[in-house]
Amino acid sequence: MEKSLNELTKDLDKLQFLLPVGYLYLILLGIVKETLLFLPLGINILQYSSISDILLSPLAEAFANPINFFMFFGLAVFAWYTPFLLKKYGHKKWVLKMFGIRKSAEELAAKGDDYFRMLAVENFAKGCLMIFIGYGFAVGVMERQTIKQGDGKLTHTITFNSGQVDTVRVVETNSVYFFYVPKGGKSLSAAPVGAIQQIQKLP
Repeated sequence: MEKSLNELTKDLDKLQFLLPVGYLYLILLGIVKETLLFLPLGINILQYSSISDILLSPLAEAFANPINFFMFFGLAVFAWYTPFLLKKYGHKKWVLKMFGIRKSAEELAAKGDDYFRMLAVENFAKGCLMIFIGYGFAVGVMERQTIKQGDGKLTHTITFNSGQVDTVRVVETNSVYFFYVPKGGKSLSAAPVGAIQQIQKLP
């Protein structure tokens, strides 16, 4: 019983260390993703973001749409079951190849639980890296091309505090700025949230 309690305490200590480190890693990935998205559009997004936008970027990205949510959820589930998969199927070559393990099945079987957990963490980190970096770069390049060609679909009507009304296509928003392309525009515009009186989604 004492041994089990000690092991549980060690696991909790590791979890307390990994959670803040992991979230910091996701925050950095969120910053890189937003930078890659806006860089092709000629905007340094860090100059237009608040601290809260940066700190909440991982959650905002995960819940941005159902596709993102299920991608992150699936990645987390896969990482959770990684130790189990390696213990049960580690003798199979396709499993070793899938996880990029260069050890033999005998060497892998001799490893402890800590080794399997670290592989799970590494796989989760690599998966998040591919999602954030790939998504940010791809969307940024496609958005630049859409703006350049002027064929993006108009999505909202904005009423500014001055009384000016514009029909626009929303590109991105955060707590401080509203990024959009006006009707017929060939460049991205940014308006402070405080300067907007009303936003109405087009049918």
